[in-house]
Amino acid sequence: MRDDEIRERYDPLSDGHSAQVEMAASLFEVPGRVLDVGTGDGRNALYPAAAGWRVDAFDIHSPAIERAQRSASLARLEVAFFVADAREFEPRESYDLVVCHGLLHFLVRDEAFAVIEGLRKSTTRRGVHSLAFFSNAAPVPSDLQHLVKCTFPPGEVELRYPAWEVVDRRYYILNDEHEGGVRHVHSMGKLVTRSTHRAQRAQ
Repeated sequence: MRDDEIRERYDPLSDGHSAQVEMAASLFEVPGRVLDVGTGDGRNALYPAAAGWRVDAFDIHSPAIERAQRSASLARLEVAFFVADAREFEPRESYDLVVCHGLLHFLVRDEAFAVIEGLRKSTTRRGVHSLAFFSNAAPVPSDLQHLVKCTFPPGEVELRYPAWEVVDRRYYILNDEHEGGVRHVHSMGKLVTRSTHRAQRAQ
């Protein structure tokens, strides 16, 4: 299926997937198995499902999962959505692609690193992780400070992936506008990293 056909199938039902997820998926010759951690409304789960991947996706908030399930149903896509806490989740499968966007900064630092460790151990040989998180290059917006538990200096998250190949890494300032005209300045970090044979031997 061509990329334009994939987008046509689900984009009217969501805000659109992250281009980073599309890039991470393109690293594979054939679709495999995806885990979307902290999926929210499911936008980053629908794209790989439309492209033929088998997708598991979870979030701690049941209303978000209900919205994601409705979107998948309307698009006639099969995604295994479920409610779970990333701090307690123990994968029963190994995944080729793990997506974790917008979650880590809502955890305290030790919890975030423990989540990464668990996900690393549940990744297939030559598997890929796609992460997006708040960095510390700019202050957290005042109305989010009670929610954001930690931010990450550039390079800190990468250190949690010893012997993994860094495919893409970006740190930047995002001027964002949310529903209701609320404006935020976010300091973002984005990372795509791939397991190597050396990393697998070290686990």
